[in-house]
Amino acid sequence: MASHDDGDGWDLLARLGRLDPKLVVIGALALFLAVLLLPPLLGALLIVLIAVALAALLTKTWPLLPGSQRALRLGVIVALLVVAASKLL
Repeated sequence: MASHDDGDGWDLLARLGRLDPKLVVIGALALFLAVLLLPPLLGALLIVLIAVALAALLTKTWPLLPGSQRALRLGVIVALLVVAASKLL
């Protein structure tokens, strides 16, 4: 298993873990509102970017997650991609 100080993304995860939860909720709400208010193409692109960012984070935490958590997180990413596709229709 990789060391947590080798600079391969664990430092980013540590920084994310130290974020103020209130700011995280406000940021998530801002992204949600942006997706709703932007034109469909831009909203879909923003959703895809969020899904890609979540997938990148998932690659770092994958070895530490039990199977049920892996399935749930993959399901969230797939659901985001489905929402992005439906936004274009």
